[in-house]
Amino acid sequence: SRKVAIVQQRVGVLEPRVDRLLEPLIRLVLVPQQTMQARHVVHVLHVVRSQLIHLLAGLEYPTAGEIVVDGLALHTADDAALTEYRRRRVGLVFQFFNLLPTMNLLENVSFPLLLQGVPQGECERRAAEVIDLVGLSDRSSHFIHQLSGGEQQRTAIARALVHRPTLLIADEPTGNLDSH
Repeated sequence: SRKVAIVQQRVGVLEPRVDRLLEPLIRLVLVPQQTMQARHVVHVLHVVRSQLIHLLAGLEYPTAGEIVVDGLALHTADDAALTEYRRRRVGLVFQFFNLLPTMNLLENVSFPLLLQGVPQGECERRAAEVIDLVGLSDRSSHFIHQLSGGEQQRTAIARALVHRPTLLIADEPTGNLDSH
């Protein structure tokens, strides 16, 4: 039997019009715990996408109802629990990358592991593996301003995957990828 992280939502989020759009979408989201394998991809209308991302990432509380992700009730969790949830169980790929300009590619990708207390050598090894997966091994020492938009996007994807999250949340993850 395969374990899956189940995202559940009950009743309101912001307003009835948005709730009608979100409810069937959230019930569809199932993310297997095996690293980097997605079973369901849901395309969300732009009007509700940011709200959905913020709610699932535990960045905002719903105004009504419940949001439960992988057994954690996000709507009642305190700041410490939400920080731990994002740090260990969620991979976020933002539309505008949010990469740190004072760090090179390898440092940006390994940063989530450092926040978890993973030893430096292990951070670099795991980051190098994911960087290779996204085809940027030859750019590991480059700073963000030295990367193309597509390379920055792949760096953001690698950073979101490096800690092997159970839930990957991506806002337009292929919008800036290079054509090749």
